[in-house]
Amino acid sequence: MSKVQGLAVIFIFLFPAALFADQIVLKNGDRLTGNIEKSDAKTLVIKTEFAGEVTVQWPAIQEITSSAPLHVSVTGGQTVVGTVTTSDDTLAVATATGTVNEPKTSVTKLLSEAEQTAYDKSQNPGLLQGWQGGANVGFALTRGNSQTKNLALAFTADGSPTNRTDLSVSLIGTRLDAPMWSASWRF
Repeated sequence: MSKVQGLAVIFIFLFPAALFADQIVLKNGDRLTGNIEKSDAKTLVIKTEFAGEVTVQWPAIQEITSSAPLHVSVTGGQTVVGTVTTSDDTLAVATATGTVNEPKTSVTKLLSEAEQTAYDKSQNPGLLQGWQGGANVGFALTRGNSQTKNLALAFTADGSPTNRTDLSVSLIGTRLDAPMWSASWRF
């Protein structure tokens, strides 16, 4: 085995995180290695091993290299998924069908797989998510020249703006043998 091959094997075993991590290079020459989490048109967040999450201004980034696929959205609404590299202010996304090149200035969003999943869940909540509600029970008893007994029940459930349910039921009566009912529903 030659010396170069021996050094390559040693490097692979001693520095495996550097081989399988995302990397950004800033215009001043600084390098950050970690996992790219998300980016908008203003900042990029990279999670590093020792410094945690680091937020970098988007215009200060010279190069981006990702080892994991990223969801890249550009102006015009197109989203492509693949590993990302940059050269000369052009973002190259290696997708399963080929490479898509876009100017770095046209990138509106860049999300890791975990961030994309969280974003999708926030945009499309499930049927049982986002609900809140309450129930009210009231009873009043009055004695004197007349006896009055009132029972009021109410239930309210509010979901997303498209799922709204209001239910109110009231039982009102002055005597137990002649109660009055009132009910209302809004869906």
